[in-house]
Formats: sequence, structure tokens, C-alpha cells
Amino acid sequence: MKNCEICRKKFSFGKIFKSFLLGYRTIECPNCHARYEHAFKNRVLGAISVAIGIIAGQIITNNSEMSVALKITMYLAIALPVTLISSFLLFLFFSFEKNDNKERNTY
Repeated sequence: MKNCEICRKKFSFGKIFKSFLLGYRTIECPNCHARYEHAFKNRVLGAISVAIGIIAGQIITNNSEMSVALKITMYLAIALPVTLISSFLLFLFFSFEKNDNKERNTY
């Protein structure tokens, strides 16, 4: 669900992804102000995207003869973009749950 259940206003990709990157913050519909939380599935997908980045960085740096500093640099240069790219791809499977509690932090 990437549309508001009440007014059918579509949430922007940037708003959803920013909420995801900032710790699964609650999303508020700009039209009717209904609030939505990331479903538990989104947290699992986030963990999968991080795992993909870690594994990709580990595979590349494990099989190379480099200094420790260069291995760390290479690892980060590989793991971070792979994690972001996999997050973009897994974004297609995100879902949200309507939150009736008005006390939560919003994005």
C-alpha cells in the first residue's frame, strides 16, 4: 500500500524512502493527515538489504591481497552502494499499516 486508505493520495517515493532511512518513522498523508507506520515486513526487508551489502563487501575484500586500510575502504565503497541499491529494489515490496495513535513521531 503506497496510497492513503482514506483519500487515495499517493505517497511520494522520496517521503517513503526517507522515512525508511530515518528509522521507519511514521508517514503522514499530506492531504488528510492520516498516519501510517511501516509494517514489520519492511524491517525484515531493511535487514535483508543490509545483509546483501555486507555479503557483497565481504566477498570482494576477502579474496584480495591488500593492506587493512585499503580493505576497509574497499569494503565500505562496495557495501554502502550495494545496500542502497538493494533497498531501492526491495522498496517495491513495502507495505504500511494505518496508525490511529496521534502521539507517535511523524516524518
